Amino acid sequence: MVSNNFIYAGLAKGIGSYNSQYIKYYYNTIVGTALANNLEFVGSSPIYMKNNIIVNLSGGFRTGYPMKVESSTLISDYNNFYYHKPFFGIMNGSPLDSLNKWISITGNDHNSKEVPVTFQSSTDFHLAGQSIGDTMLIGTPLSEVTDDIDDEPRSPFFPYMGADEASILLPVMLTSLTYSINRRDITLNWSTMTELNNARFDIERSNASIGGTYEVVGSISGNGSTQFPINYTFIDYGLSTGYYKYRLKQIDFNGSFEYYYLNSEIYVGIVNKNELSQNYPNPFNPKT
Repeated sequence: MVSNNFIYAGLAKGIGSYNSQYIKYYYNTIVGTALANNLEFVGSSPIYMKNNIIVNLSGGFRTGYPMKVESSTLISDYNNFYYHKPFFGIMNGSPLDSLNKWISITGNDHNSKEVPVTFQSSTDFHLAGQSIGDTMLIGTPLSEVTDDIDDEPRSPFFPYMGADEASILLPVMLTSLTYSINRRDITLNWSTMTELNNARFDIERSNASIGGTYEVVGSISGNGSTQFPINYTFIDYGLSTGYYKYRLKQIDFNGSFEYYYLNSEIYVGIVNKNELSQNYPNPFNPKT
């Protein structure tokens, strides 16, 4: 197993396996140039590759790629590839121009990403800036590796990809918050991509017609810590005529919380217009 390394691939290869068997590459950060392949596997199988950050941004004339695989069996997922398009890699002599093409040809990396990564410097590959707390860098827990390059503990639920486990835990990631209305009932729907120590959601409502404050109108239990998408629904029944605002208060088991706001006000009221229109389509049938 090769894990928790910062590797600069300048003129030489970053990581390579040649006629090898049962090699695991976990939690490495590999930064390459146009002259070197970040990863090169030749005549090796199986090769396991998970939770790595592979960066190769050099464009133009090049002899190196993020990936080069020849006559090897690769089992790969939960990696982050950030590269100068269209130079993803080479598979058995055929150039590939994207991660999507790599996925379709190999069947690997369905949960891998293509997101930019910010490092401390060009020689220090600890995470920095927007990459700290970036939920797109969530890897998958691996029992073989429980700490990072600095001997700091890995999150048992949402570890970072790459050699550095940043100091900020990866949080609940809300992907949508929408509503629908049926007469005087309002239904809220929201989804999370991941959750970490999520105890519950409090649903809070404000009567905007009278400038009211937010009040708790319901609560739904969270799913603790999970890497899988979860969908939630809450129905607020029998509302009076008026304009309403909603927000979710996501609360962790330790009591910390975060608010998520519905973007628009919702109007509940009586019908204020009746209209009889032409049937559609027209002609319709002999009798409508």
